[in-house]
Amino acid sequence: RKLREYYQNMGFFEVKVSPLVRPASDLGKVVIDYAISEGVQYKVRNISFDGNKLIPTDKLRDGLQMHSGKPFSAMLK
Repeated sequence: RKLREYYQNMGFFEVKVSPLVRPASDLGKVVIDYAISEGVQYKVRNISFDGNKLIPTDKLRDGLQMHSGKPFSAMLK
């Protein structure tokens, strides 16, 4: 679940994560490998501000970390 959330937060909304469990060489232990199919990474199409009358658009855009044409990321701070 956490791997899927990580990839979705990076714009891979259709990611598929499949665990592959196999016995380890030590008795009672297992090794888990994850097969990850990312799919398409979604990008920001356009960022617009509607109805802004008091603050100019350029000022609203200052400090934005997500920009048009860049990959979507929910992990930006």
